[in-house]
Amino acid sequence: MSYDHKKLARKWARAWVKNKKLYAAQDGSKKPKRYVLDMFPYPSGEGLHVGHTEGEVATDIYARFLRMQGYNVLHPMGWDAFGLPAENFAIKNKVHPAKVVKKNVANFKKQMDAVGLGYDWAREINTTDPDYYRWTQWIFLKLFERGLAYEAEVPINFCPSCKTALANEEVVGNGVCERCGTVVERRNLRQWMLKITTYADRLLKDLDGLEWSEQLKSMQRNWIGRSEGAELDFRVYHEKQDKVLFACINEKGETLLERRKGGAFAGKWLFPGGKIEREDTDMVQAAMREIEEEAGFGARDVEYLGFLGYFHPKAGKGNIPLLVFRMKKKNAKPAANTGHELKWQSVDEMPKEYGHDEFVEMFEGVRDAVKTGRVFPSAVSVFTTRADTLYGATYAVLAPEHPLVQENILGIENYKEVSAYVVAAKNKSDLERTAEAKGKTGVRLEGVKAVNPANGRAIPVYVADYVLGGYGTGAVMAVPAHDERDFAFAQAHGLPIEDVVVSADANCIIVHGSPQKDRRQEAGYLPDNERHWLPWLKETMEARGVKTFAPSMPTPWAPRHEEWKKEFEKLPVGEQSILVGHSAACSFLMRWLGERKRKVKKLILIAPSKVLKGEETARLEELYAFDIDASVRTLADDIEIIVADDDIDRIKESARLFGEALGVKPLWLPHGGHFTFLAMGTHEFPEALAAATRMKKAFTDDGVLIRSGKFTGMTSAVARTEIVRFVKGKEVVNYKLHDWIFARQRYWGEPFPLVFCECCADEVKSQKSKVKSSTFSKGELLNPGWIAVPEKQLPVKLPNVKSYEPSGTGESPLAKIDTWVKTKCPRCGGPARRETNTMPQWAGSCWYYLRFMDPKNKKALVDPKKEKYWSPVDVYVGGAEHAVLHLLYARFWHKVLYDIGIVSKKEPFHKLINQGLILGPDKQKMSKSKGNVINPITIVDQHGADVLRMYEMFMGPLEDAKPWDTQGIAGIVRFLERVHKIVRATAGIKKATPAKSQNSELERSVHKTIKKATEDIEHFHFNTAISALMILLNEMEKQSQMSKINCQMFVLLLAPFAPFLAEEMWEILGKKGSVHAQTWPKFDKKLVVENMFDLVIQINGKVRDVVRVQKGISESEAMQQATASENVKKHIEGKEICKKIFVPDRLINIII
Repeated sequence: MSYDHKKLARKWARAWVKNKKLYAAQDGSKKPKRYVLDMFPYPSGEGLHVGHTEGEVATDIYARFLRMQGYNVLHPMGWDAFGLPAENFAIKNKVHPAKVVKKNVANFKKQMDAVGLGYDWAREINTTDPDYYRWTQWIFLKLFERGLAYEAEVPINFCPSCKTALANEEVVGNGVCERCGTVVERRNLRQWMLKITTYADRLLKDLDGLEWSEQLKSMQRNWIGRSEGAELDFRVYHEKQDKVLFACINEKGETLLERRKGGAFAGKWLFPGGKIEREDTDMVQAAMREIEEEAGFGARDVEYLGFLGYFHPKAGKGNIPLLVFRMKKKNAKPAANTGHELKWQSVDEMPKEYGHDEFVEMFEGVRDAVKTGRVFPSAVSVFTTRADTLYGATYAVLAPEHPLVQENILGIENYKEVSAYVVAAKNKSDLERTAEAKGKTGVRLEGVKAVNPANGRAIPVYVADYVLGGYGTGAVMAVPAHDERDFAFAQAHGLPIEDVVVSADANCIIVHGSPQKDRRQEAGYLPDNERHWLPWLKETMEARGVKTFAPSMPTPWAPRHEEWKKEFEKLPVGEQSILVGHSAACSFLMRWLGERKRKVKKLILIAPSKVLKGEETARLEELYAFDIDASVRTLADDIEIIVADDDIDRIKESARLFGEALGVKPLWLPHGGHFTFLAMGTHEFPEALAAATRMKKAFTDDGVLIRSGKFTGMTSAVARTEIVRFVKGKEVVNYKLHDWIFARQRYWGEPFPLVFCECCADEVKSQKSKVKSSTFSKGELLNPGWIAVPEKQLPVKLPNVKSYEPSGTGESPLAKIDTWVKTKCPRCGGPARRETNTMPQWAGSCWYYLRFMDPKNKKALVDPKKEKYWSPVDVYVGGAEHAVLHLLYARFWHKVLYDIGIVSKKEPFHKLINQGLILGPDKQKMSKSKGNVINPITIVDQHGADVLRMYEMFMGPLEDAKPWDTQGIAGIVRFLERVHKIVRATAGIKKATPAKSQNSELERSVHKTIKKATEDIEHFHFNTAISALMILLNEMEKQSQMSKINCQMFVLLLAPFAPFLAEEMWEILGKKGSVHAQTWPKFDKKLVVENMFDLVIQINGKVRDVVRVQKGISESEAMQQATASENVKKHIEGKEICKKIFVPDRLINIII
């Protein structure tokens, strides 16, 4: 290089360290503020990579630019240093995580300084610093106090390699850990959960006001997954049940028993019951009838609670459900109407004389129901967003986690097979289970039926892993005709597919063929559109709710395409149309589609005719006079050709021609001839035709209801509400978003500020009925025994231990440190134990942007005045991979802090920019295994930080993915060398030449570049700003003598991009102070207005030339330019000019 970049870097790095105010943000300044923030990095052992520097250089350029524009800029940096990466590295290298972090942070800072990143290091933070995570713990306590944190044993994602729980957002691809790529397992573990779902609606609504890309907003919206729908109850029962038993429980906790006089259990105590009669609508109604008949209690006396399952008191005699009722009437006395003895029996005392072994299980179930209220509904509640399709439900599906499956309450006959399926599903992540490309597996629950509440139809029940236990109710009604997943499942399992909604625009148009002669005068004549199978198909389609047309085409025995087209185009042909053609009509439809390029739903060609054979078909010559257009295959969603194997040769040949052109294999049917018969039931043709007119995929749009009882003809929008009301469902809102799994079974994380106290647990349980007067917080009431550590005792410090390897048992390594775990309860002083799980890595990054505003405050998370001044973050730059992790979590915590008055704005990050991925030279994602990783510090060592910075910004738009190209670096090196050369040459001029005395076009170029660079930097279009500087440099190099002022302007524009060289050039030009403390140049509006235009020269209205001229020229000057053009001369030479038409600054038209 023409200058020593290493010497420059050392010189100016020392100067910047001394000039502490250069990058320092001033709290409470009267200047307008801008908060520019990078997503702070995890300090890995590998150091900076080019992905880091891409985003960091971008924000550094922007921050430098803003400071020069007079803004008070907050541009800080810190370290997201807790979490799995540091801990895994430490375990692998047998070094304590704290030492790893300290070493890596020092390396990162050194590298960032080498790249020339101007951070306000006085505000540096580290999430592993106890003074920092004290406030992370404080925020958790606020969540806990508000009941937003709760403990639960839940099925979670568990990484067997990292040996810890993972949030759903941390499982990527085909169900692997986003950190290590190991296949994730499902385990039941005790977890701390955060109620992010409480804020789901606000997280959705407030996206609208953010200056984020629509792609990223959509990612968050889809992850939250708000669905408005309804819960509908489907009664479930065992299809072999013929009896019902009931347990009536009174206010004393006693259950009604019956002692039989005769039979197998004479003299024994049993639960009363009886047969299910034909008139009983379901087992609940049967039990209610039995209660009245046997005990004299009516519907007003009892309330149905649920059932306890199916029992088998007599082997092989079917399944008998035991239903539980509560007595609403106090001191009720049974009537013993059937003559059997009845008595109230305490559930705490088993009767000595009971009838059969299963009575013990039944009695214990009733006791459990009395003590805990645990019963099971006799109906499955399903969540659906498409209640309008209820009449099309042909089966029901339960998630593997559904309690009716888990506990076999329904008496499933193939429970061994079902259990094996449930076990297999347990180890699949939610992403795996719901993947679109995944085959839809499932097992039928043999013997179990569900009842469609709309039409009373009994349908089979399946367990399938594509239904998630954590979404909705864990059960769905399956409508394969109108849901893609259900459609795929139904096809795989041979289940019926019945459409009940059609498009409002759906129709079917059947076009007849051409008879051999005009038969209108013959006896018994029928028009062609009423003969053969056409009326049958029309009736069939209309029965499906599809408007059907069968037009009578003019002169069918001697068809003319234009005449048929005129008649055909009277019909409503659209994208939802099914077109059916027979014989010659197939040619007409093919020709019409080829001409009109009209999209349709389906095209069915029956016995297609195209080939001509002598006089017999001469009359069809005009209709067939076209070439088959193969593009018709793109106009129909589905195409079918049906032809008989005994049709005449020219029809079979035509079928092959159409099939080859359309890429369709014809369906050959036996013994159909030309399909001109009427005996529809004796051939395969009707079945094939009916199948052909059905759709090959689910219709998932709204439409008009068909085959839906009294709702037929309604629109989907209206029917949804009406059907929910009809079946007594309830409208609900569901979310795909789950509560946040917040605990990790690892060492390197923030300790939870909680202890568990058995004494307080008992007190909480006794106070639960006195919540309003309780001295416990909402979180302590919600989680009996867990007591918050007082704020004055924060932080709860992570103990310094020698062994921090994860156990993999579900417990953190902290659980082995008795001296740390055992403590005193801060509330009652009794023995207690600390929570040994730690918080996830995301905890510290949920609020770090607030701490940068006030990093040294020991009394508060952030001073309210400082927060109000700096909030929100004006520009936030980072990777799109954080869309449903950090960004969603941070927004959630921010809203909680807003609710408790800690922050003044509803959202933390106003504008978000995602930098694109930098690919390797091979255009593949950089990775060690591929050997294509580029180390940015290597580029700094070879060419200097200015080259690295400008090359990364010049590669392409910041948001785009782009490959590394070494040749591009050489171009930047040459550019900076040329800058260095021209500045040194200009600096040698003793007397400064005024800019205005220089070339006026250069002066305009300078001001246009100022305008361009300013606008481009404001919009993060750094590549085009650099391009503008290159163009300006070219113009400057053409000058015999440069103006120092223009040169100074250029250096100021270059400064944010190449800070080291710009400082040196500023000094060479004899200027005082840092170039980065100077005022950003302003452009002269007059000089950026274009003063040239393209003069269009016409002769008799035809353009003959275009010349570049000065704006404002007169008509005579324009005429001079025109007549000087060689192209114009040859057209007007020797001819008289009659007239001239001049339009200023546009054109001159010469009339000859």
